[in-house]
Amino acid sequence: MAVRKRSADDSDDTSRSVRRKSIATLGLSSAPRQINVGKVDESKPFYIHDRILAKHSARFAALIETEVSPGVKIQARGVIIKADEDCKSEMPVKRPHSPDLLDEDPDIFNLFSTFVYSGHVCSETGGNLEEEEPDSDAEWGRLADAWVLGRNIESTSFMDAVADAFVAKLQRDGFPEHLFAALIEASPEGSPIRQLQADIVTYGCEPETYAEAFKQIEDVDFLRTLATTLGMYRKATKAEAKGHFEQCGCRYHSHVESNEPCYKTMF
Repeated sequence: MAVRKRSADDSDDTSRSVRRKSIATLGLSSAPRQINVGKVDESKPFYIHDRILAKHSARFAALIETEVSPGVKIQARGVIIKADEDCKSEMPVKRPHSPDLLDEDPDIFNLFSTFVYSGHVCSETGGNLEEEEPDSDAEWGRLADAWVLGRNIESTSFMDAVADAFVAKLQRDGFPEHLFAALIEASPEGSPIRQLQADIVTYGCEPETYAEAFKQIEDVDFLRTLATTLGMYRKATKAEAKGHFEQCGCRYHSHVESNEPCYKTMF
């Protein structure tokens, strides 16, 4: 019996088949959705595939659920969404378009749009041409704004990745010199991100910062959390503080309250 040799065409067909399956698995087989972010005159378009968007944002998942045809069998985050069986870039497709996010900052949304594909929050930016070092304080602000964005679009995975970016930055650059009032205001009572802010003050700030926090922040729940944390750990050594953040695991993750998977298992 003659054995048929594999031809170059067979290899090409196999490669295309594997590529199509890989693309479908990643949720990239349909046209990405356009999301315009920012005020009308300054808005910027972003493009994210539906399955990935639904996986990382309950707000967008609910929107996508209302758009799909019944009977479609592809799921993400428990929501049925539509995806093409094949990926043929030369075919014209109609790009879905979500309502514009007029109140969000495009620079901050960019952190989310890269996170959903990479699993990382890339908050560092280069400095100005006249500066040798990037503005570290500005990065703190971007992270705080990113967490608030995650809260607005109901993305637990992104909020948790931002919390980890906070911890990584303080381990790399030291502690911030102030609290983030907007983040505290946007976060729910008793949330892990509030505990992170209280831990930052407790382990990394001078006594005058404690007093300033009690003067500036009016949120009773956060002040109670801060006072409790200060009472227990204010005298911790630098080594103890370092160990506290190095071994934090999912301590500052919101998914522990909702029984969702950790974002690290999604990539």
